[in-house]
Amino acid sequence: MTRWTVSGVLAGALLVFAGCGDDATGTSGTGNETESTGTTGGATLATTGATTAGTTAGPPTSGGTMDGTGTTESVMTGPGTTGPGTTGPGTTETTDPGTTDPGTTDPGTTDPGTSSGTTDVGTTGPAPTCDDLEMNGLETDVDCGGPECDPCADGLMCLVGGDCESQLCDAELCVSCGDGLMNGAETDVDCGGPDCAPCELGEMCLEDGDCESQLCEGELCVAENQCVNGKGCLVVVSASNNQAYIYEPENLTLIDSYPGLNFPQSVAAGPNGLLYVGQSSEIRTIDILDKSTATIGGGLVSGFLYGMTVTDDRVYASGSGMPTVRVLDLGGGDQGTITSPNGSNLRSTAFGPGGDFYLTSFGGGPAQHWDPGIVYDAAFGGGGLSSAFGVGARSNGDVVITSQNNASYYVFTADGVYLKSVAVSCAGQVRNLAINGEDFAYVGCYGSNKVVVYNAADAVVDEVAVSSPSGVDILPAWPSP
Repeated sequence: MTRWTVSGVLAGALLVFAGCGDDATGTSGTGNETESTGTTGGATLATTGATTAGTTAGPPTSGGTMDGTGTTESVMTGPGTTGPGTTGPGTTETTDPGTTDPGTTDPGTTDPGTSSGTTDVGTTGPAPTCDDLEMNGLETDVDCGGPECDPCADGLMCLVGGDCESQLCDAELCVSCGDGLMNGAETDVDCGGPDCAPCELGEMCLEDGDCESQLCEGELCVAENQCVNGKGCLVVVSASNNQAYIYEPENLTLIDSYPGLNFPQSVAAGPNGLLYVGQSSEIRTIDILDKSTATIGGGLVSGFLYGMTVTDDRVYASGSGMPTVRVLDLGGGDQGTITSPNGSNLRSTAFGPGGDFYLTSFGGGPAQHWDPGIVYDAAFGGGGLSSAFGVGARSNGDVVITSQNNASYYVFTADGVYLKSVAVSCAGQVRNLAINGEDFAYVGCYGSNKVVVYNAADAVVDEVAVSSPSGVDILPAWPSP
């Protein structure tokens, strides 16, 4: 215990009010004023003024001490009850109980998973809608896409197909099969691929399924089964219908037709995507892809052009009113003549695999052979061949010649030695013929309105109906666009 001695009259008594369960601690003042400090819930109260006696807080924890002067000092502590004391006329200072301003937090920057409850939700704007002209909420573009708004139009942003009217989302943009662009998985403009309709002939593809024809070659759609397996497409001109026709080789299905001819008598497929058609005193060219036509050879050829042969850079035209075979370039320019030493009633021409040149006529042979380089050798025949018309050569060098009036074709060696004749089921004239890459012979039966197909063993394997088939040839491959 500590004993304090006080002389004079007790000037002040210190009373400390215990708050919230804290002990009150008395402090002896040296003047007329004492200051007591307490904390309550984070607030600090500072009260200045004279305190009056009589504010006993419970029984004292230590007894009073008499010093003989008649004055007693008591120090009391503990959780006693507060007496009815009064506060002097001091000034009261109030400190803000908190340092956190609950209204200064922006709710837009608060992670909802880490919020401690101090977010001011009063600053949040109106909820997004699908017609507020802004890209917000779960939209993938302005007011469209996502799970709540309508799908987006072509060219707008997306994440999945369901975000688009077309149901096609490519590289985060909506695409379709009708937007006039090559996009998405299309192989050409608005066609091909797994989503759009198949492409037409001549359009780009990656696989057969990209094409209407179900045939993709060289990344282009080509006609179904056309010009495949070494057979090539069959080309026929009709003298009565004034048209040219192209057939695929497997089933002889018509691929396309080309009208506007003038009594055509022969045809040959050129290396430049053109058909060369022998007419009367002129050659008509037809672009296979766009069907445009042109006339060449005027003034160089005459009569009915029964024969038409085209190589890489030359056109060989022959006919009834010509004593020579006229040679032209692919554009119709004059490149000279090949004179027939045996007769002027000329029909058809052909080249053998070794470069041998052959010519048929109604007289003076009736067939003629030139060695490679077009050096005349001799006329040949045999087996009753007469009225020779069409001519072609097989891969082994054998020469096949049709007889217009005998309803047969005749087979010779490359040197003109007779091998055999094959009857052709034609009630009328037998005209031109063509040999394909598999040595099949396509024989035009002019009077019976059909083309009959013979295999390499000279057996009939097929036929196709064509009115007055005057000229036939083989198109090795469909031209590229």
